[in-house]
Amino acid sequence: MASRRTLRDEDLDAVIDAVLRATQAFVGLALRSLEAVGSPITLAQYRMLAALGVEDNQNVRDLASTLGVERSTATRMYTRLVNGGLVERKGDPTDGRAVVVSLTPQGRKVVAEVTRARRRNVGALLSAMPAARREQLVDLLDEFAGLTESSA
Repeated sequence: MASRRTLRDEDLDAVIDAVLRATQAFVGLALRSLEAVGSPITLAQYRMLAALGVEDNQNVRDLASTLGVERSTATRMYTRLVNGGLVERKGDPTDGRAVVVSLTPQGRKVVAEVTRARRRNVGALLSAMPAARREQLVDLLDEFAGLTESSA
C-alpha cells in the first residue's frame, strides 16, 4: 500500500499522478475482465457494446459522440462487431440515410459477462480495504465523477 502523506493545495501534481495511476489500474481491470470471459474484442469495442447496453438503437453520429470518436471510427468499430455477431445495423426509421446500431443477444451476453467479471475483480480488491476507507473512496470517486460530468 502506498505511504500516506499530507498534501497541500499546491501539491496538485501528486494528486494528478495518483489519479493517472488509478486510471491505469482501471484499464488493467477492464482488460483482465475481457480476458476472463474469453472475449476476442478490444477495450474500445467493449466500450461501444457497453454504450449500446445503456442505450440501444443508436445512430452512428450519436454513438460516435458518446464514445468521443469520429463517425468513421465508430463505423469501423461497429462493422467489426457486426462481423463478430455482437451488434446489428439497420436503417434508421426516422432518417432513411442513417444507420441505427443495436446489440444482438450475443452482444448483450458479452456485456453481461464482462460486467460480472469486472464487478468480481473490483470486489476482490476492495474487500481488502477497511470499510471506512471504502466509504471515503465512494465519496471521492462520486465527487470526481461529478466533476468530470459537469466539465463535459
